[in-house]
Amino acid sequence: MIVKRIFESFKSLKKRGMVTLVALLSVFVLAVLEVTEDRPQESVLLDQQTELAIRGIGDQLLRHAGDTQTPVPPVEYLNESTVRLGFSTALKIKPDSLARLSLRRIDESLATRFIVNVREVESQKIVYAFEIDRKGEHDIPCLGRWLTAGDYHIDFHFYDQPKSASNYQLSMMGVAGFALLFLAFQGFTERKKENAGTDGKLQAGGFEVDRAQSCLYFKEEQILLTNKELKLAVLLFENVGKLVTRDYLVEEIWVKEGVVTGRSLDMFISRLRKKLALNPKMKITNQHGKGYVLMVE
Repeated sequence: MIVKRIFESFKSLKKRGMVTLVALLSVFVLAVLEVTEDRPQESVLLDQQTELAIRGIGDQLLRHAGDTQTPVPPVEYLNESTVRLGFSTALKIKPDSLARLSLRRIDESLATRFIVNVREVESQKIVYAFEIDRKGEHDIPCLGRWLTAGDYHIDFHFYDQPKSASNYQLSMMGVAGFALLFLAFQGFTERKKENAGTDGKLQAGGFEVDRAQSCLYFKEEQILLTNKELKLAVLLFENVGKLVTRDYLVEEIWVKEGVVTGRSLDMFISRLRKKLALNPKMKITNQHGKGYVLMVE
């Protein structure tokens, strides 16, 4: 999405500065190619080290649960940054052990920041999650308790893995990237002028979500929203008439900033329903076990 917007901005520059733009793009592409030529072997090694670390976590979790016989299955790559650890048998997990093993096995050479989600296999609901950030501080909840035995996947989402490149290559990419962003900023500025009448507010059923003021407007009435109520309203108003899954809402509103218990989402849905009650035709319907739909009759 960001890349798309940058190139849309470049279009708005039209012919102005095109020679400079082409030159900078060439430098940037050459630098990327030089880096990627050196990356394959190191990238494969990093992936193998990550696999070994995660399988090591799986082995220790099984041992802590008293299981020394069940083999640890191979890990599964859900995408470029998410690795899934599955189990072929029901498992009882202690959050303390999972957090401690994650910190020890996944060291800074593999990732400085990552999120761990424990999901039920059948429902795919997140039953426990925490974030490791070696650059900051994040509380890890529910320590000292056990998750009941069940069929679980553990997803490791890495969003700060090391990348290898020479200082010279990084400098080239940095200079070219800065210049490209400067040109993109000019394009964004021009587009903003062209769209001066657009304020980015979301509207449905007579309601208007004002992100800047963190509130809802209905006719002449202003309804204040908390930070999480605002995020929930934005996600639902952006998808009027469409199912927004529970997992997506929890991930976007809570997991990326910490951890939440399952009841919190229902509580905030209930609060938002009350604030939308000014229009009886505006409803948030629940699709059991799946998610919510913002409907306007």
